[in-house]
Amino acid sequence: GFPTSANGVSVLVNGQAAPLYYLSPGQINFQVPWEAATGSASVAVSVHGGASNSVSVPVVSAGPGLFVNNGNAVVQNVPDYSLNTQSNPIAAGGTIVAYLTGSGPVNPAQSDGIAAGASPLAQASSAYSATIGSASAQIIFLGLTPGYIGLLQANITVPPGLTTGTYPLTVTIAGQASNAGNIFIK
Repeated sequence: GFPTSANGVSVLVNGQAAPLYYLSPGQINFQVPWEAATGSASVAVSVHGGASNSVSVPVVSAGPGLFVNNGNAVVQNVPDYSLNTQSNPIAAGGTIVAYLTGSGPVNPAQSDGIAAGASPLAQASSAYSATIGSASAQIIFLGLTPGYIGLLQANITVPPGLTTGTYPLTVTIAGQASNAGNIFIK
């Protein structure tokens, strides 16, 4: 799992130590504790016991963020799990696996800083949907990727009527839309 302190640095969310993903002199990436209530949260950084000023940040029920590289969604084509690219598109009607963060609550509930298990799978609890271009796309599974901390995967069926081209993919969870990333259809 992820530590809650590294090199004398910790992050407190409403007084609770948060698991640290990444730490550098100019950046700290951390997991918002699963127990954080929606609304306003106090976040402070502690360095060798000295706490920073706290800042108030909004906590929403979900905040989906699609992983994107150069405008393209980080998506795998099923069944071979090859990367979806312009030179390796998916057929309309096929299945893709997209990767995100910001799931909001999952069932079963998870522990902070601990990788998700494979049995049972932790599935997103809130309402969700996906669009590819302007077409609704069926999400077959939306939940945490086993073996990873906070990594969400969406297994999505590409609408069969789509023609060859580049289409933006978005995923909505609990009414919050993700950023868009392009996928390629053949």
